[in-house]
Amino acid sequence: MRFLVRLEAHLPDDLDPDELARLNAAETARGIALREAGVIEHIWRLEGRRANVGVWVAPSRADLKATIDSLPLRRYVEIAEVSALLPHPVAAS
Repeated sequence: MRFLVRLEAHLPDDLDPDELARLNAAETARGIALREAGVIEHIWRLEGRRANVGVWVAPSRADLKATIDSLPLRRYVEIAEVSALLPHPVAAS
């Protein structure tokens, strides 16, 4: 199944800069691995926020949640939206 996923990070002001750098590097590596595995089909940043929206692929909502929960920044990330994407009649097959 394909899902529209919108995530927004809310980092604490007192987060140690070295820890933030470590988390950002780990998050980037995990995102690349998910993209290469075909889990993240498309992803965009949202202007002016530490947020993104993307098309993710997972067998089920539970599998998608487990994948999102595996993100290194997960403890600071709000799952703002998850919507299953269905075929549209005007879309090319």
